[in-house]
Amino acid sequence: MRKGAGSEATKSKLKRGPRQADQGRAAACTNKNLNANYNAMRTQALPPLVRLEATSELSVQEQLHDALKTHNVKLIDLFREWDDDGNGALDKKELRQAVAALGFEAPRKEIDALFDSIDDDSSGWIEYEELKDALREKNAKRATKEHAKKTALAGKAAAAEEGDVAGKGEEDFEAGMRQNAMERDAADADQDGKLDFGEFCQFVRDREEGEFTEEDLKKRFDALDEDGSGKVDMSEYLLWSLREALSRSAQRVIDVLHAWDEDRSGSVDAKEFTKAIRALGFDVDKEDAEAVFAALDADGSGQLEYKELNTMLRKGVGSDATKSKLKRGQSMQADRGRMAKVTNKNINTNYMANRAQALPPMVRLEAQGETSVQEQLHDALKDHSVKLIDLFREWDDDGNGALDKKELRKAVVALGYDAPRKEVDALFDSIDDDNSGWIEYRSSRRHSRRKM
Repeated sequence: MRKGAGSEATKSKLKRGPRQADQGRAAACTNKNLNANYNAMRTQALPPLVRLEATSELSVQEQLHDALKTHNVKLIDLFREWDDDGNGALDKKELRQAVAALGFEAPRKEIDALFDSIDDDSSGWIEYEELKDALREKNAKRATKEHAKKTALAGKAAAAEEGDVAGKGEEDFEAGMRQNAMERDAADADQDGKLDFGEFCQFVRDREEGEFTEEDLKKRFDALDEDGSGKVDMSEYLLWSLREALSRSAQRVIDVLHAWDEDRSGSVDAKEFTKAIRALGFDVDKEDAEAVFAALDADGSGQLEYKELNTMLRKGVGSDATKSKLKRGQSMQADRGRMAKVTNKNINTNYMANRAQALPPMVRLEAQGETSVQEQLHDALKDHSVKLIDLFREWDDDGNGALDKKELRKAVVALGYDAPRKEVDALFDSIDDDNSGWIEYRSSRRHSRRKM
């Protein structure tokens, strides 16, 4: 390294020099070092008349490509002007300063997204070769197409929001879906994945307030049993549940679409839909998920778009569900806000300990016994004729249809389970089959049915 070509390179003086202004105490008194606005001035490798327009139909990449070509400016000269600290790479701050000096007025989030689109290796730095590749004519035009697509999607979203009406806001959409999944599973006595008329009647009486004649229940059952099979299968129930949960929530269809649209394409495909439904607590197989997807996909395009999703989820069985009053109420947790009603539930600071009494007070979980917690709970539920869904709801403090570790710890402590936190967390992990960080009703039911 100390001999051969290049070893005497320090004899030549480089044009690139130190690129940044030196404003230290020993700095030379030059215009560059004394000028506090040097960063803005140094971006003038391009003529002052060149501006980047945030509202242009062209992407930033194509605007820069055209400007360099039109004014015969070398990219490396522009890159060095932007490289404030002269380290051979641009960070986000340097890119923001550079495009701002060229008149690009856009939110910081948008400029950072531009940075990420050029930073191919996600290193947090844009190197010269990455910028060169991004500004190649082919890639710059591709960026413009993507820019146009995003602009169109944003326009559609804005238009959608104008006519997208939220529901009554009784509960969160996701929480409502999880509650619906839990109630269906609890009502499915024979666990065949379907609800017959008897199971449906029990389902309605368990979840809704009021008196119901058999004639009224039969009408509702027949409306839900669209194929006339005599049973409400998973796809029929799932379609009803989507409409019902949406009508009760404050979310709009556009909010649901955005949550499901993982690739931000503006539409939802069958894979994204199935994944979203499973995340909402439904243990649904691919066939049932695709059946619901097909029912919602009115134009048969293989993509759920806002217009058809809004139409399909605003009509049919379940869309008028807010007429019925649910026993589970608006919220499972105590409300201690300034406007809360003066009820025992809301004013009692020990409510968490008391609410775990779905089981009689004499039921205790023994940490030192030979029997596992799961088996102790299984036996207690059976001995005292307590429904698992009632116990689960007592434990579900925030009413979102799933238990987190904190809720499980509070619940078992209220039942006298005296064990280290680490041991209780291990119990949680043993029940959380999908390692999601949540115990859903179906998981707790599965574990309560088998003695461990």
